[in-house]
Amino acid sequence: MDDAATERIQLGGGIYLRQPTEDDAEELCRAVAESLETLTPWMPWAAHEPMSVRDRRALIGEWREDFRRGANYSFVIFNEAGAIGVQGLHRRVGPGGLELGYWIHPAYAGRGVSSHAAAALTAWAFSFGEAEFVEVHNDAANLASQAVARKAGYQLLLQRPSPVDAPGETGVELVWEARRGRWKQPQLKEL
Repeated sequence: MDDAATERIQLGGGIYLRQPTEDDAEELCRAVAESLETLTPWMPWAAHEPMSVRDRRALIGEWREDFRRGANYSFVIFNEAGAIGVQGLHRRVGPGGLELGYWIHPAYAGRGVSSHAAAALTAWAFSFGEAEFVEVHNDAANLASQAVARKAGYQLLLQRPSPVDAPGETGVELVWEARRGRWKQPQLKEL
């Protein structure tokens, strides 16, 4: 996993994923601040933004340590303009599973960037042999997140009641799944 900490996952069109460094803190602060209107309805952590550059550096340090330990895997989406989003694989869905979370700057929403990144990280999760399944969890009202999961090749597994943690949520959670051996990397239009 050490090589994965520095690798770039190319998505096309000059867009790539990589693990963040503390030098990315200012860029991430900018991207989050510019995205707050679209993040706040769905992401409970957005209520604690904006974060200072110093605090963001500390958070990136935690992400890097989690990555090193194999606890969580956080990647930033970059293009020529800098940081434009984040995707992460988190160990919060039980043994053999990872949960994929994501957000994208609104200027890049609806362009396929999140779907490309989600498919690439799903393939990455299956490539190191440990994950048997990857899940995406989103609220039933979050149509954009549902579109990303669907385009990235995930199948709707179930719908269940869920606590409302962010202002846009309805309390109905959708769980999408990609399972090793059944998931096929989708053919997505070029970026």
